[in-house]
Amino acid sequence: MIKRVLLMALIVLVLPLGVFAQETMPEPAITQAEAILNQFLTGDYAGIYAQFSEDVKVMVTVEQLQEAWEGLIEQVGEFQSVVATRYEAGSNTGILTMQFAAIQLDLRVSFDENDTIIGLQFAQPPSAEPTPAPMFSAPPYADLNAFTETDVTIGEGDLSLPGTLSLPNGEGTFPAVILLAGSGPNDRDETYASNKPLRDIAWGLASQGIAVLRYDKVTFAHGSALDILTFTIDDEIVNDALLAVELLRGTEGVDPSRIFVAGHSLGGYVLPRIGAADAEIAGLIYLAALARPLQEVIIEQQTYLVGLDGTISEADQRGIDAIQTIADQINELTSEDADDDTLLIGAPAVYWLDLQDYNPAESAAALDVPMLFIQGERDYQVTVERDLSLWQAALEGRDDVTFVTFPSLNHHMIPGDGQPTPAEYEIAGHVDGGVVNTIVEWVESN
Repeated sequence: MIKRVLLMALIVLVLPLGVFAQETMPEPAITQAEAILNQFLTGDYAGIYAQFSEDVKVMVTVEQLQEAWEGLIEQVGEFQSVVATRYEAGSNTGILTMQFAAIQLDLRVSFDENDTIIGLQFAQPPSAEPTPAPMFSAPPYADLNAFTETDVTIGEGDLSLPGTLSLPNGEGTFPAVILLAGSGPNDRDETYASNKPLRDIAWGLASQGIAVLRYDKVTFAHGSALDILTFTIDDEIVNDALLAVELLRGTEGVDPSRIFVAGHSLGGYVLPRIGAADAEIAGLIYLAALARPLQEVIIEQQTYLVGLDGTISEADQRGIDAIQTIADQINELTSEDADDDTLLIGAPAVYWLDLQDYNPAESAAALDVPMLFIQGERDYQVTVERDLSLWQAALEGRDDVTFVTFPSLNHHMIPGDGQPTPAEYEIAGHVDGGVVNTIVEWVESN
């Protein structure tokens, strides 16, 4: 089986919003894609790189482009011809179906309104034999006979969100936890490769008498309908979380006085905002919760990833420097830039301005609500040293705040060993049962 080669998936902490669709220039996109293919064939990787948007340039180097193409040839044999072309207007993508010695593959190149490349990938064409869908098994701690799942809807109107309520079987009312996914357009399970960490947690909690609500993020369900130039983190996460709380308060079988909100990664980063907006929330659960500015963390992650081989080349350093330049631009934004339509790391100026004075740890310290922090010690994206330490310093001495770390867990709360890398996320696994039990015990005591 040929694995899809994604040239934009080098930063594992997904960017805040991703690239939104734009409708421009149908036929030129195909012509430009043909020119890109010719550059691959002639080895002009630097020429391709020069056409990338600044957001893409910080994710890939010229050397990585070369490695991707040459690795592809090793897998599928020599390029033979282009057998078909097509155009996707919604994303302004030129698509070339290419015949290689062993298989057909699509080259997909997406452009913005300035003809800059904002996406490039090789993938099996729709007509090719489909790749088998990943198998998702239930975690060993889930008792599927202990609860019932029903479809629910968060909010109303065009941007309402589909979700799933896992309600324990039996009489009475149950405490409830709302699960918030991390950054990027995540579905309700936070699906990645063969893993569904939020579904694991939901099933584990519901098996032990706790109702759980999870739902698709608005960027997943309605990405192309959003006004990116006015989009903030409240639009991305906070507002929908508050609607979810209200939904649960009116749900039969749920104790309205014992509704907790759990956020993973970026979802944890905004929990203090959610807690400040609704003082009746019973408690907040931080799962590998980011505590620092996004732009700072992205630089750190990219530095970690390019250094996994033990060296940082000149090209690697240029990529890091490019991210630093964009981060500096974000840090220097003022209110006068609020209407600027330039996207910085996939998000508009207003998104970054909204977070400019937000310090999640300090905001958490101002809340009078129980809090639980769970952190994997093998997490290289959100770390014990750089993130959990900030939460601990801000909340030191609070007897209503609990910190728990797990030595073997990665960012998705799945156990592993050795040096953590992005490749680990491709391995099928389940959220550690200790995480589920820790949440259950804490909820039962609050």
